[in-house]
Formats: sequence, structure tokens, C-alpha cells
Amino acid sequence: MSVSVAGAAPRQNIVKAAAWTSVAIVLVRVFFLVSSVVTARTLTPHDFGLIGIAGTLSMLINTASATGIDSYLIFRQNLNEREVNTSFTLHAVLCGLFSGVVMLAGVVVAAVSGKPELRDILFYSGLAFFVNSIGRIPRAFLIKAMKQDQLAMIDTGVNFLNLVLILVMAGLGFQYLSYVIPMMVAQAICAALLFWRARQPFRLDLDRRVVSQVLSYSKGFMPQTLLCDFLYQADYVVGGLFLTSALLGYYYFGFEKAFLAALLIRGMTDQVFFPIFSAAQNQPEELKKQYFKFSSYLMFALFPLFALGIFFARDGLLLVYGRQWENSIATFQAILGFCLLKVIYDVSLTLLNATGKTRQAFWHFVWVTPHTLILFALGAFWGGLQGLTLAALLSHSLSVGLLMFRVRAQFGWPVYLQAGHVLKHLALLAFPCAVILPLQSALLGWGASEALLMPLLGSVFIAVYLLASKLLFPEILQECRQWVLLKLKARFAPHPIA
Repeated sequence: MSVSVAGAAPRQNIVKAAAWTSVAIVLVRVFFLVSSVVTARTLTPHDFGLIGIAGTLSMLINTASATGIDSYLIFRQNLNEREVNTSFTLHAVLCGLFSGVVMLAGVVVAAVSGKPELRDILFYSGLAFFVNSIGRIPRAFLIKAMKQDQLAMIDTGVNFLNLVLILVMAGLGFQYLSYVIPMMVAQAICAALLFWRARQPFRLDLDRRVVSQVLSYSKGFMPQTLLCDFLYQADYVVGGLFLTSALLGYYYFGFEKAFLAALLIRGMTDQVFFPIFSAAQNQPEELKKQYFKFSSYLMFALFPLFALGIFFARDGLLLVYGRQWENSIATFQAILGFCLLKVIYDVSLTLLNATGKTRQAFWHFVWVTPHTLILFALGAFWGGLQGLTLAALLSHSLSVGLLMFRVRAQFGWPVYLQAGHVLKHLALLAFPCAVILPLQSALLGWGASEALLMPLLGSVFIAVYLLASKLLFPEILQECRQWVLLKLKARFAPHPIA
């Protein structure tokens, strides 16, 4: 028996996968926002403090357990039965060990801190962690088979169920357990649905040769994930040494709200691009073609959204969150500016991992860590909030350039070709910006209502962006047009009469 995906995925499947993935990510974030607002009004600060302590411990263990075995199953082409079963068994054993560590940590931390509630929180968190981790194996097979529509429906439905359970249990007075018990139930149902939809039989087996292959591929994932998470938390740690709590709060707020955009990028690269790159790993020209084509699609779709976020940052943030967060606007804009470059950054990291070059991704993070920490320290020390914001933008952007050199070393694609690819998409943004900036000034001078400016200027921005695309990216518009026409034709085609 072998498990594989034949050939490259059809373009229609890729567009469908990207659309479903995007919708699922947005809906999951909406559910999270609703649950956080309601529980903030229901639970006490004491409850949130307990959940925060347990969440931090669980997150650290979850990060440390990123074995990459599920990614190995996507990377490895023409899997045989022994490779599948050995990967499943090894993953289950490791997840069981880490789950036990979470539960044991609950007993120890509860005894040391004198907070017995933490024992219950981490017990349920450990169970939720185990079933969630086990579910990553059938999830890998669905991703490999480009079944992102099924993944999106499962994730959306399970997260909606989690939201309902949280609201019900919080209303019934379950306090801090209102988070962890629904999470455990939802993850168990999610895992069951993933196994059902994957339709892939698993048995316990351990083949020494396969174990060696799996660990050889996945050994770069754990340190890579740890360093990556550390770099995106280091600015808070360094900033805490030089900034007041209030200034650090402004920075954290702006960074967190802007970095939500990164979830969309990462979800797309992990669930859509990873299997595509893996399938073409032994075809250099096809891999190169797919890298530039699909990253171009992603930049084309996301760049106008990020640009509008930067442009309307002041009006949008103050309208939604209030004027007390005005000092967070510059940080929000700077991090969204980095997200423009993060598109190609995440695609490149996915390229390395999807083609078995996990150690190269790890060494990239090793190289960028020193300059990132130095810039954070210098920025926070000399420039306060604005300095830390500028340091975050510079350090993360410099990491993008360094990753381009690593991609050149591994695949032979010149840095100027990669950089020019990004700059061409950034240049496209100049056209709508050149139109809406003077238009905004004129409308404000005529006394136009600020409530009308965002939808009006946003519509003008998108219209000019699409018109300018005819000059720089006519092929993308043509393919989008063909895809829409194909969908309309399929939707309104007359059905044959039986």
C-alpha cells in the first residue's frame, strides 16, 4: 500500500483550498473574539489569572512538542504502510509523554503556588493537548490530499461548538473550568472527525529504519519552533527592561492587533503551499515556477488589505477600541508594514520545510537571533516606545533579506530575483495610494463625514489597485476572470432532465 498525491494539484483546487482556509481562519478568530468578550464580563480577574498561568505552561510544552512528524507525512512522497504506522505510533508515544508532563506540571505547580485549581486546569489541558496532537496525523493526510474544504468545515464547526460550550459553562458558574473543559471536549470531537474524514487506517508499529528517517527530518522542527516563538516574544521581554508598564502595554496592543494578519499568512502557507511544494520537491524547475506563482497570488490578494489597514489605522483603531490606544497606532502600522514582507518570508520557510531542508530553517533562526536582540535593546533604550517599534520593523525585515540568501544557497535562485518579485507587488500599491491621499485631503476640506471616508476611500483604493494590476500583473487578473467565469458557468448551467 502507498499513500500519495498524484501530480500537482489543479489550479481550481488550489484556489478552493486557499478560499476555504481563509474563511476558516477568519471565522475561528471571530469565535475567539466573541468568547473573550463574553467571558471577560463573566469571569473574575482571579479566574483569568489562573487560566493565564496554566496557558503559559501549556503553550511552552506545546511548543516544545512540535516534532514535525505530521509535516514529515506531507513531505514524504509515496508513503508505504510501515512508514504511516511507524509515524503514527512514534507521534502517539511522544504526545502521550508531553501530555503526561502537562498533567504532572499541574500537580507540582498547584502544590508550590498554593493554588489547587491549577491541578484541574492542567489536567484537562493535558487531555486536550493529547487529543489535539493525535489529530494532527489525520489532518496531515487531509492537507496532503488538498482537502482543505473539509478541514475548514471541521475547524469552523468545532470552534463554534467550543464557543457555545464556553458561554454555557461560564453562565452556569463553572468559573476557570469554563475554558479548559470545552477545549478538551471540542478537541476530542475534532480529532474524531479528522480520523473519520482522512479514511486512513492506522496501526501500532515501530520500524527502526523508518524511525531514523522520521527523526532525521523532524529534528529541526523543535528548535526551529522554539527559536521562532522566542523571537516573536523577545521584544516584550527586552522592552520590559527599558519601558514603563504603560508604554509596554501600548506596544503589546499594537503588535498583537497587527500580528493577527500573520495568522492568515501562516495558515495559507502551512495548509495550502506545503503539500504543493512537497509534491514538486524533486522537480527543480516546477518548484521554482510554483514558488513564484503562488507567492505572487498571495501577495496580490493580501497586500491591498494590509495597505488599507496601515492607511486607516488611526480611524479604525480609535473607532473600535477607543482613543486611549492612540499611542499604539505607530506600532500597529509598523507591524502591518512588516507583514507585507512576511508573506514571502513565510512562503520561503514553508519551502525549506516542505522540501526536507528543516535544518536550514533552524540555522536561519540561529543567525537572526543575535541582531534581533541587539536591535530590540538599542531601540528600547534610546527611543522608548517609538524606538522599540522601529527596531521590530528593522530586525524582522532584515530577517527577510537574510532568508533570501539562504534560499539562494539552497535552490540557486538569485536574491535580486526574489527581491524584485516582492518589490513589483509593493510598487503596485503606489498607484492607489497616489489617488486616495489627495482625495482624502480634498474630501476632508469639503467637510465630508469621517464615517463615510473609510468605505469610500477603501472602494476607490481597490478599484485603482485592480486597474493598475492590468499593467503589472495582467496574467493574475486573467486567471481570476477565467476562474470566476468557470464558477458562474457551473452554477447557472442548465441541469439535464432525467
